[in-house]
Amino acid sequence: MLLVVAGIGVATLGPRGLVLMARIEAVDAINAVLGRFDASLTTMQIEDLANIALFVPLGLAVAAVLPRRAWWFALPICVAATAAIELSQSVIPGRVPDLSDVVLNAVGAAIGCAILGIRRAVRRN
Repeated sequence: MLLVVAGIGVATLGPRGLVLMARIEAVDAINAVLGRFDASLTTMQIEDLANIALFVPLGLAVAAVLPRRAWWFALPICVAATAAIELSQSVIPGRVPDLSDVVLNAVGAAIGCAILGIRRAVRRN
């Protein structure tokens, strides 16, 4: 769980220049792969998907450490975390808070929570 939190911290609160370089590399790599299938995504689409993907592991991790009957409570915890991150970005030079990031991160966390909930339900049966 610490590795997940550290990765999210670097991606969302790290130096803008470092994150920007990684973002450019990722967009180029993704479009290089998609280009083999005559497809591509805009930078905005890739960033939206990255915002979702970034919080799937957090949703999984938080849900996993909660008691079995309370796994669903991981979602409000993750939403609070992403809201805190966006608020923190308002005081970090070069960072800009964005409500759509909170929504996309919440979608990712919900996917992570759902994966764990489904996995636990399947194991019971």
